[in-house]
Amino acid sequence: NSIEDTSPQVIDDLRRNNIRKDLEHNLLPRDTRDRTHRKNQGAMNGAMSFLELGKLMNTSWKKCDDFAKSVFNELSEEGREHYRLRLKEYNASSEGLLNECAKAPSTKQNKPN
Repeated sequence: NSIEDTSPQVIDDLRRNNIRKDLEHNLLPRDTRDRTHRKNQGAMNGAMSFLELGKLMNTSWKKCDDFAKSVFNELSEEGREHYRLRLKEYNASSEGLLNECAKAPSTKQNKPN
């Protein structure tokens, strides 16, 4: 089998899987609680400013073909769904904690008049 004999659907699936694999560990937020804070004086790791990074990302996005953009849009929607799920879990746990606090007997002692 040669590449010419491969169906467009198989090629799209390979491209989609390659994009996903490249981004596999870079999509979800990282736990940065143990990271020490360092000021970078207006530059991202000393390499480029935030503005330059934005311009570079804009140019790169414009160069992407429609298929690659569709994969990134799929990943974006999956990320939003993951965020909504985590937020729902957080809110449920917060409500439970608030309800537990409301049910707990007060530790204040009543002072006689």
